[in-house]
Amino acid sequence: MKILYVDDCGLELKLVSSVVSILGDHELIKVKTKKEVLAILLKTSDIDLIVTDFFMKNETGLDVVKMVKQLHYDIPVVMLTSASTTSLPTGKDAELFDGVYKKDYKVKSLWSSIIEKFKPIAP
Repeated sequence: MKILYVDDCGLELKLVSSVVSILGDHELIKVKTKKEVLAILLKTSDIDLIVTDFFMKNETGLDVVKMVKQLHYDIPVVMLTSASTTSLPTGKDAELFDGVYKKDYKVKSLWSSIIEKFKPIAP
């Protein structure tokens, strides 16, 4: 499974990379901005899942998912956040995401459940 992970926190990127590497044969592409997401999507068409942090320094996961959907990419986009539910998107904005997961200290089980839910079905 090829996962594009968007988070502006370097420590979080390293932690997730370590966890995903022990969960199986998955490729994790790590980026920090919406601009980098676009560059990756223009270069490759085999991304299976995009996981984005919600609050980042200069943008949000909502900015990322809107760009992906506006460009008509049919890739599931999951939000991963430590924000309270009162500060998350609602209504049509919330419906753009294929899943919303709360960050917690059980990083391995969190990522395991995300990968299991969104893994491509073998032909």
